[in-house]
Amino acid sequence: MSFCFTAMLFLSQPILALDWACTHGHSGNIEYVNRVETLDRVHIGWGLQFDQKSGLVNWIHFAPPSSFGQKTRYVALQFSTGSVDAFIDNVDIYDLGVKVKQFTNLGWSGPQQIQILDLGEEMTFTALGISVEVKAGVESMSHEFTFNGACASK
Repeated sequence: MSFCFTAMLFLSQPILALDWACTHGHSGNIEYVNRVETLDRVHIGWGLQFDQKSGLVNWIHFAPPSSFGQKTRYVALQFSTGSVDAFIDNVDIYDLGVKVKQFTNLGWSGPQQIQILDLGEEMTFTALGISVEVKAGVESMSHEFTFNGACASK
């Protein structure tokens, strides 16, 4: 069901109909597991889901399939958050250990969505990495994050 939903969204807009290489959400790695409220629901069959501890920041790292010399212009994330007090603020793009692009102050939150980032030009990668900064506020609201996938395309 989630795949069909994703496919419909990707095909509904011209930019989304490009050839995408994606990794499943459950392949995301949480950098600071001690900042996660509970680990019992983190990696599940349809994605990565966790509750971030109130008032803390974390990073989730994805490695979409890539090959040496791969050209990429767009990256995309499919995700949802439990409230406006749980949001994605920054996304960093890496080639091996070098940060090549940074997107800041995004403030993405809310129900299931796909967000696409334009790198501004086709870039050549050896090994593409997408690092996503998640933030949880201090309000008594849900700080749940769900990631269904991370993708790249030229």
